[in-house]
Amino acid sequence: MEIDDCIRENIPWANLSADIEVILGNSSKEYEKRVVEYSIQNQLRYNGNLVRHMKKSEGAYYEQLLRFSESHLMLYPYHLSDITVTEMRLSPFSYYVNILTEMLNTEKSYDSLPNFTAADAVRLLGIGRNQYIDLMNQTRSNRKFLRRSKTARELLPQKPAKLTIESWWMTNVGAILESYVKTLSEEEKQLEKEDIKEVSLVELAELNEKLIILEAWEELKLLHVLRTKKNDTLETSTTDKPPCRKQNVIAFGTSLHVTEEKTTGINQNRGTAFKGAEAPPDGSDDDDERDDQDNHANDNNGQERGI
Repeated sequence: MEIDDCIRENIPWANLSADIEVILGNSSKEYEKRVVEYSIQNQLRYNGNLVRHMKKSEGAYYEQLLRFSESHLMLYPYHLSDITVTEMRLSPFSYYVNILTEMLNTEKSYDSLPNFTAADAVRLLGIGRNQYIDLMNQTRSNRKFLRRSKTARELLPQKPAKLTIESWWMTNVGAILESYVKTLSEEEKQLEKEDIKEVSLVELAELNEKLIILEAWEELKLLHVLRTKKNDTLETSTTDKPPCRKQNVIAFGTSLHVTEEKTTGINQNRGTAFKGAEAPPDGSDDDDERDDQDNHANDNNGQERGI
């Protein structure tokens, strides 16, 4: 097994065979260096590969990968577009513009482009061999006569060429930059505003629906709490009945005189309370007469005991 095979199979340094360690000079640092180089050269994804243990920063790894790909005129890493477009903000169009700009500034031949890279650049920029030679002549003439004119990047297309969208393509939202919006026509700008407005209305409708459901749920919980408190109040009112006066007299039979004094005081207070006011409720007169009879009987018993 070779070193590249070990990297592809995500074999860490601790699990390498003895012959591979000898090839690496028994140095784990050398193995880490080989892992990073192999991952960048083959445009491997950060997650799920050994490079995530050697490179602590995912963003720094992808920046290094894109710089290496541009400098070596490699094909755009479409398999990493979910990272390179949405997070790194580098679309295939911008990627090939950077490559051609560097080639024009360094006066590289068009034949230096690999076949697949050249074909993809023609598809997105519309620049083939003849167009590239014309651009090269313009940049050379500007340098020769020291004239201040457009730079190599300004001579290149500012927006992608017209593409035929196939039915089996999958479209996703990428990185919409302000420089891209400036190149749109008035009709395209208006269409973009309508799309943004429609999406905003849909999001607002969904949010409103969620708020309505949340408010209804809160009302149900509040109603449940109120009903629970009401049931608890009813249970305590039916169980906690105050004892009558006769039970107090029986319980405290040894202190009958004190109970009678309290009862008499209550009756006196009750009489003063209803004096000059409306008549007391039904049955209050009977209670007063019964209390007077009890007091008279107690007085007689006291006299008999004294005799």
